[in-house]
Amino acid sequence: RSGSALVRVTAGVLLFLGWSWNPRGSFSGLGLFISRYLLSASLPFEPWVESLASYPAGEAEPNQFLDWACGQLLEEVGWINGITWAAAIGGATVGRREGNLVRFHQSGVDFVIYTDHPLTPAIIWQFNILLQLLNEFYLARLREGKLRELGYLQAIYETGSRLTHDVKNILQSLNALCAAAESEGAVASP
Repeated sequence: RSGSALVRVTAGVLLFLGWSWNPRGSFSGLGLFISRYLLSASLPFEPWVESLASYPAGEAEPNQFLDWACGQLLEEVGWINGITWAAAIGGATVGRREGNLVRFHQSGVDFVIYTDHPLTPAIIWQFNILLQLLNEFYLARLREGKLRELGYLQAIYETGSRLTHDVKNILQSLNALCAAAESEGAVASP
């Protein structure tokens, strides 16, 4: 008797949890409530993105920008011990390299975040989004540097070709003047 009562209670609890997780009608369910809570209660997304966008364009090298942005994230999220990043042109650590670590691989930069406690999947997902955004800013700074370098090289090329053209014109003019002076002879030209 007590075994069948336990089965009935367990079945009732499972039925209630199944209905409350994904109900029909106007009630949105516990699943949506928990998802909203997990996605809204963790990382300061907006202030950090505003600080990234307010960083002056062309001010520093991409590595310095990554150091600064990781430092900003470390300040915004107090429970992070440290962040390590590694890219093709360098790497650095901001903060302490101790505690639990989570690795993130973005195109161009690898990040490692150190925390005191293990991160939940929702927090890992949010960090992945933040670091993807940081990586895009970093790649934009790399492209900006390459464009600036190409513009500099183009200016040198154009200046050199103008100078070469002007020197060629001067030499042709001097050659014509020397030829005129040689062929003048005894009779003065008008």
